[in-house]
Amino acid sequence: MVCYFFCYIWAMSNKFIYIVLTILLLSGCGSAGRLSTRSDVPLVPLYKGLSQDGSYLVLASGAGGTPEAALGNAKYLAVRQVLFNGLSSASDASVLTMRPIVSDPAVERNNAAYFASFFAPRGGYSEYVSIPSGETFLPIREGSAYKVKVHLIIYKDKLRKRLETDGIIKSLSDGM
Repeated sequence: MVCYFFCYIWAMSNKFIYIVLTILLLSGCGSAGRLSTRSDVPLVPLYKGLSQDGSYLVLASGAGGTPEAALGNAKYLAVRQVLFNGLSSASDASVLTMRPIVSDPAVERNNAAYFASFFAPRGGYSEYVSIPSGETFLPIREGSAYKVKVHLIIYKDKLRKRLETDGIIKSLSDGM
């Protein structure tokens, strides 16, 4: 009788475990759709080179619900990285190669409305990033989301000039 009782408890606990695992598995399947948010992409744009016109060549990654959204996400992340964090070398990601344009973290907080409109989906940031001619990218589908890795050109001198003109940062010539 005791053996039957323990067998019954063991069988019920297995059913409970299967139910819990099924719920966890099903709830995890919907998480791929959340990749389209801009902060969910862990890959940081990496510095690949500098051109004579003051632009950076970076390797950036992005994710989104469509290939176009994933590309837009990569562009957004690359410009944001150049502005606020600087760039690390592609050969050694632990070394900060290029300093950020906005070196004071308070600037972003104090100008939150400006940066919210600047980084809006059709905001001004998109004027300062482009895909090099001849560059192609292949979006990879993961569940209901797409991921891309693409080379981008960031026009950092023009971006700096815009922020100076808008009064967000001080001109480099003001300090000299």
